Amino acid sequence: MAGYKNSTELYDAGYAIQQYDISKEKRTWRHKDKIFTTPYDVPVEKIMWNGHLMEFLKMEKNDESSTR
Repeated sequence: MAGYKNSTELYDAGYAIQQYDISKEKRTWRHKDKIFTTPYDVPVEKIMWNGHLMEFLKMEKNDESSTR
């Protein structure tokens, strides 16, 4: 499990960062300057970031702007 130091490293590795959202049906994500939502049950990866195990969305390799 890789440890990333900042959001730029996460974005460069192809991950979106979860944004605060009170919904129990969808999740809101940020990848660079794009914000999008996915259903809550979309698979995520747990990654160590700033000393905390957190959930991140791996972006599709063929299109980083995809909203899945």
